[in-house]
Amino acid sequence: MLTVGMHNVAIFTILLLVLLYQIILEGTPQHGRLWFACYTVILFCGCLGDGYVLYYFSVPAVLVSALHLIRGQKKNDWRILLATIGASAGGWLVPRLLNRFGFLQTQSAGSDLVPLSEIGNYLLNTLNTWLLIFGFDLGKITISPLPAVFAIVGAVCALIVLIAAVVALIRFFEQPAWVQVLVLSFGAVFGSFTLTTVTRAEPAVRYLSPAFYSGILLAAWQLDSLTAVKQRGKRLASLVSVLFLLMTAANISLQCYSSPQNDWSLIEVADSLRARGVDRVYATYWETHALNYYAEGVIEAAPIQALNEEIVPYRWSSKSDWYTPVYGASGVILSKSKRYGINEALLESQFGIPAERLELKDVLIWFYDSNLSEMIENME
Repeated sequence: MLTVGMHNVAIFTILLLVLLYQIILEGTPQHGRLWFACYTVILFCGCLGDGYVLYYFSVPAVLVSALHLIRGQKKNDWRILLATIGASAGGWLVPRLLNRFGFLQTQSAGSDLVPLSEIGNYLLNTLNTWLLIFGFDLGKITISPLPAVFAIVGAVCALIVLIAAVVALIRFFEQPAWVQVLVLSFGAVFGSFTLTTVTRAEPAVRYLSPAFYSGILLAAWQLDSLTAVKQRGKRLASLVSVLFLLMTAANISLQCYSSPQNDWSLIEVADSLRARGVDRVYATYWETHALNYYAEGVIEAAPIQALNEEIVPYRWSSKSDWYTPVYGASGVILSKSKRYGINEALLESQFGIPAERLELKDVLIWFYDSNLSEMIENME
């Protein structure tokens, strides 16, 4: 889970909430209030921190609880339905109020529905990414027998999890409520990954990773059900368990970093800025936070983007003060690969001719003698 990166806490929260959901629905009244309090607080914090929790737990949980109420299964269902709606709504509303009143500036990852002409590419990308999560990469298969075997085992495990999820969906109404939540969560992850443009048809593992965990749990549940039916089911479960152990062993890494590896290109950028006495700059998004880290707080970089043929603030993990005259930015760093719509002509039309241009390996830097923050303050 540590390899998932920025969303690992959200995924762990989802799994914890599924457990609490099961305890509340299937448990005894003893300690019921304590479980409800834990569930509500964790759900509120999860929705506040990451949309994953809202989309991949809250929505499925609300749908399942409402379905159970409609079907007359009312034990604790109405209480957990109200708790889920209330905590999720609160977690969704708080950051928007903070944005509204200027305490925080954030922005959601924008996405649209995939055009019909691109559906094929996105479907192939989903399949490729799903196999990558399990350790299978066709482009990296070598003639060495052991890595090839491990890769094939990973592909088989990926297929087993998909089959288990489909079986759970077919038997949806026969499953416990928490399994139904996992089934809907699994489907929501695959649906958003395949049918929206959030991935840009790239193998963005982090966007599909929640399905890995819900899928593993669904597979385990299906296998456990098989062992209770007949002896052949026990043998099948044992075989699949061995395959999953092999897949796990193949993906274990003993290499661990206590801090990010040095990015010498960004260190070079920071040194270039220091040498010219520049400590406040604007930059394309991916360079800002990394540069702040490598510059050890000596240099501050604020994100910008192009919108409607103007360079404007990039309101994502940013502060309002970065786009006021007091910030005093005197340089612009532009990524060569991810420009967010910014080009040299747009820079010159808005900020003027720079006093100096510097081209490094991955970025371009413009240095100015004027306060760029005064120019960008009203541009949005």
